[in-house]
Order: sequence, then C-alpha cells, then structure tokens
Amino acid sequence: MMKFSLVITVLLPLIAFAQDSVDLELAVEKTSISLKLTGDAGGSWTVQRSEDLKTWINLAGNEAIEIPQSGVAETVVSVGDAKESYFQAVSADPGSSLPLVYQLFDDSLEIYQDGDFIVIETTNVPNHPSPYFSNSDSRFEAYNGTNPNFRINPNRIETQTMVYRIPINPTEANNKTNTRLGSIGIAVNGVAFFNQYAGPNNQPLTSEVDSFDQYNGHPQNSGVYHYHFEPIYLTGNNGRGSFVGVLLDGFPVYGPEENGEILTSEDLDEYHGHFGPTPEHPEGIYHYHFTDDLPYLNGGQYFGTPGTQTN
Repeated sequence: MMKFSLVITVLLPLIAFAQDSVDLELAVEKTSISLKLTGDAGGSWTVQRSEDLKTWINLAGNEAIEIPQSGVAETVVSVGDAKESYFQAVSADPGSSLPLVYQLFDDSLEIYQDGDFIVIETTNVPNHPSPYFSNSDSRFEAYNGTNPNFRINPNRIETQTMVYRIPINPTEANNKTNTRLGSIGIAVNGVAFFNQYAGPNNQPLTSEVDSFDQYNGHPQNSGVYHYHFEPIYLTGNNGRGSFVGVLLDGFPVYGPEENGEILTSEDLDEYHGHFGPTPEHPEGIYHYHFTDDLPYLNGGQYFGTPGTQTN
C-alpha cells in the first residue's frame, strides 16, 4: 500500500507529498522551486502541483525526473506565481501513476486513465469462495455463515465483461442523480455494488437477505455477483474501517467503522456519506460508508455526478 510522507517548507505555505520509495524536498525562490528527490536509482518521477488537491498538473519544464546511481536528483522548475500550493511526486510508470485509491484495487483488474475518467474492466468474479460457484469449481464453498434462515437462490456466478468509467476528480453534483437497479459502484476486488433495493420494482431486501452468502454477496438472474451489504471478506481481511471501493460518481466507500466507532445511518447524510479525512485522503474528501442499517450503502442518490457502467 502506498503512503505519503509530508514535508512543509518555511518559506511559503507549500505542502509536498511523496510516495514511500522517494522523498520530495522543496526550496522556493520567487517564481521557481528547487526540487530534490531521494530514492532508488533508476526510478522515474513526475512532480505535480495543485492549488485545490483536486486538479494536478505537471510542473512547467518537468516531464519526468530520473534518479541517478547516487540516489539523489535535483532540478529547478518554474511555477509562475508561487502562492499556496500542494506538490506530489508520482511515479512515471503508467500503472503506478493512478490515483492512490485505484492502486489499492486487485491486480487482476484492468485499470487506466482515459481523459477525465478512470476506466476499470472487470470480470466481476469474486476473489473469495461462495456456494454460488458450481459444486465442481474449486472456489465452491458450502454456506458456513451465521444466518440460520439462509437459502440459496437458483442463480450461479457467471463471468461478466463489465466496464466502469468513473470521474477521476469527483465533485458534488448540483442536481443529484438517482441510483439504479444494477451496479452503482465497484469493490476493490472487482465485484459490483448494488443499492438497497431488489428488482424489479425497488422492493425491500427483506427476503433477498436470506440468500446472501457468508461474504454478504449473491448473484442475480444473469449471474452478476454483487454486494448490497458490507463486503465482509474485504473488511474482515483489511479492517471494518478500510477502503472497499468507489461508487460511480468517484467518491470512495469505506466499511462501517471510523475512528474506532461503528457508524449508523444517523451519523451520515441523506446520501449515506459525509466529508472528512481518510487514510487515503488525509486532506479530507466526501466518502460513503456501509452500515448495518438501511440504506446500507447509499441513500438513493449519488452525491456526485455518476460515470457509467456497461456490459
């Protein structure tokens, strides 16, 4: 998992972020900045600047900085009017230059940037066992959860071809969009998130709950496996407050725990989220949470403007 180190200069209110394998130091001289990157020899890094922590641009005259055998690279770049800004060092390797949260997704997924969107291609097959695999499949596992009323539904997990286009810089929408039946987001293991309703006419999940497997997922009639509830395979391995995915509007989704407390819907707004710092966004971001009570993940509308999901 990538983390950020924090450097604050005393000359101007500039803040620099750097990845674990490189340290970024700044020195300001009017309209230019001296950069010093310390890291592994052979590494290639791009330094970006932002005034709002949403839009990042490469510094003028800086496409990539190669770290020599000495492990230290120094250069001077122009920044124009050097007012309050944030800086980050991003690996020039295409896969590593994705925003941090997308680097946390499973390696089996195809993820890349296309203009203002992150594109995720997934087969939507969970990375954990389930009774919804065929009995002859090595991933089959009989139900061993805690629901005494569990009953398997007639559907089975089928490989899908699902493509998500998600805004890379999510912002609050002026006009909110209703969520739909079907996928409203994607978990870090490539599995679809569904909203709080069952098809075909936005029925409550009262009866469907009893068909959720031991990891809180199940497939619908075309074999699309999905989570309506907390994906406990993910939170069980990474913690109940961990990052578990994003909704179509690009805002991140976390488990039900925050700062050592288990949240309920009363702790969240009408969209089932709130603004605040997270491990991946220490500067603060709007984010959703799963909770054990209705609406479980989303309040029926996206906080931001959704991208698309196609099969």
